[in-house]
Amino acid sequence: CRESTANFAFTVKEGRRPGLVLREHGQPRELTTWGLALLEQLAPCAGLLDAAHGGDLHRKAVEAQRAKLFDPGQTPSARVLQSMRDDKLGFFDFALRQSRLHAAWFRGRPLDAEAQQAFEQAARDSLATQTRIEQEQQGDFADYVARYMAAIGPAE
Repeated sequence: CRESTANFAFTVKEGRRPGLVLREHGQPRELTTWGLALLEQLAPCAGLLDAAHGGDLHRKAVEAQRAKLFDPGQTPSARVLQSMRDDKLGFFDFALRQSRLHAAWFRGRPLDAEAQQAFEQAARDSLATQTRIEQEQQGDFADYVARYMAAIGPAE
C-alpha cells in the first residue's frame, strides 16, 4: 500500500519525465514498460467488451492510453499546461474559465423529468444512508484518522 501510494504521488509530480522509474515489490520498474504491460493485460478485456457491445470503443480507449505512454504531451495534465501557456493564464483563471464553459454546457442540456427524479431520489437515499452511518459510528473523527494512518503505515 505504501509503495503504491508513493508511486502514485511520484507519478503525479513527475509522470511526464522520460524514463521515470517506479517501484514494484521493492524493485525498480520503468513507468512506460509497466504501463505497456498493464495495457497488454487489459487488451483482451477491451476486446470482449467490444464483442459484447459492438464497435471498437474499448480497444480504442486502450490504444489512447498506450499513445500517452509514448507521448506524455497527450496526457490531460500536459494539455492543461499547454492551454495555460497558449492563453497566458494562471491556474486559477484557467480553472475558472473551464468551470464557466462546463456550466454553460450543462445549462444547455437540462435533465428530463425522469432523470431529475432519479437524481433527487439518489440524493434522498444518500442522505438517509449518511444519517444511518453517523448514528451507528463509534468514536470521533480524530479516532478515525488515527486508525486510518495506522492502517497505511508511516510515510516514506
